Amino acid sequence: MSSTHNIHWRKCHSRIRSTCSTLIDYSDTEGSRHAMIVAFILVEVLQKILYVSNVYLHHNARDTKNHQLRIKAFNRVLTLDQSFFDTRSISEIRGSMNVHSISNMISWNILYLFTRALKIVMVFYFMANINVTLVAISCFSILMIKFSVLDPLGRFERNSHKLQRKLDMKNNQNADESLDVISLIKLSTKEKAPL
Repeated sequence: MSSTHNIHWRKCHSRIRSTCSTLIDYSDTEGSRHAMIVAFILVEVLQKILYVSNVYLHHNARDTKNHQLRIKAFNRVLTLDQSFFDTRSISEIRGSMNVHSISNMISWNILYLFTRALKIVMVFYFMANINVTLVAISCFSILMIKFSVLDPLGRFERNSHKLQRKLDMKNNQNADESLDVISLIKLSTKEKAPL
């Protein structure tokens, strides 16, 4: 290590030590254990507060963006020719105007994937500094769990969601078509007059 880095580390270490010593006696081993526990708890609480505020702000921004995209999609559908409406049902048109799935993928899933990948790389790096055998065992265990448990469950879940979406689309289409023709049915049938 360079001398500048050592000086910086000593300053940082002295700040941590002085902060912890105000809360707990840092001179003995028991005090240092308590100081580490207190520091860990404070860091965890701070992490949770930052996470909740990030989710809150991100959720509000995503909802605002989804609303704007829904308005743009609706305006786009209104500008289409009559032939578009003649060849598609109302439920298909409504389904094509759902912008939240793409917006959610971009705003949530990609960021979580990046964060998790970075976290895994850092964990394996620090574990490799401690023990290479530990890294090999961890990698093998993670891959085994992924391919033997998580992937089959993921395929089952994707197939179930795909089937559910098809059923929902068909049910919505049937309901929309029924509501479209109900006026024709009412006009063509003669209702009994009340006595």
